[in-house]
Amino acid sequence: MILKYILTGSLVILLSGCSTSQIRLPKLNMFNKKETVVKKTLLLKTYSAEEISNKKFIKDIKRVGLLTKSDPKYRRLDLNSPEKKDWFRNITYSLWKRDISNSQFIKLALQKYPTHEYEFLFIQRNF
Repeated sequence: MILKYILTGSLVILLSGCSTSQIRLPKLNMFNKKETVVKKTLLLKTYSAEEISNKKFIKDIKRVGLLTKSDPKYRRLDLNSPEKKDWFRNITYSLWKRDISNSQFIKLALQKYPTHEYEFLFIQRNF
């Protein structure tokens, strides 16, 4: 009988954490005004051509480029304009320097090229 109550109580505790909806009450500041929630956006630092011409970075990006040629699943990115090339150099340099995390790199990259998840995961893994 006691075991039945323990098991029932445990089940209730476990299931109570499985709710799919949450109620959020607005936060009030000391002036009784609703606090606005500001969505954090990731700002990518822009590097100069001199910074990106770091010899170790150039060596690493060339190595990753050579690896892409040996992967039949890898589809080449459409970097046919100077702006797109600059964007790509900047985002990969930011990843290389660890200014952004792997997940931030993927998120930013997929915003610009949503159909190239495999390619960006490939680049991220091989850096």
